[in-house]
Amino acid sequence: VVECVTAPFLDPLASATEEAFAGGPMPAVDASVWRGAMVGARSAAQLLLIQLLLLPVLVLLSATGVGAIPVFAITAWLNALVWFDIPGARRGLGLRERSRLLRRNLARTLGFGAAAQLALFIPVFNVVLLTPAAAVGATILYFHFDKPAAPRAPAAPENPPPS
Repeated sequence: VVECVTAPFLDPLASATEEAFAGGPMPAVDASVWRGAMVGARSAAQLLLIQLLLLPVLVLLSATGVGAIPVFAITAWLNALVWFDIPGARRGLGLRERSRLLRRNLARTLGFGAAAQLALFIPVFNVVLLTPAAAVGATILYFHFDKPAAPRAPAAPENPPPS
């Protein structure tokens, strides 16, 4: 619900963040508005279904006390998936592509999701500032994830051949 209300404000914020960190806007996907809306709606519906299916399992695990750490990790992952919808939608990425990208960057993904999750416990911040802060954070991380690795220079031979 929060994403639906704030979406018109978060896309320009994500665009401004990209421009600040990249020196200009990152190339966006060339897609129609309707296609982008359909990809976003489908992705949101899939994520909601996953969350609803996991809810009983996560409640049981957290109630036992044994599963507190796995539950926290799973909810951090789901939280990251939700917030990476903003930069992902700007590139036409569905849930599967976003999941693949986040798995390749698992430590950063879980760190971001856990930080956003813990921020929910901070009064006032959780209501007023968490949404824009998470949108900016996800966009910055996406910018770093999306960068191709710099090509390495060929290593010089240890023993040059005699001339």
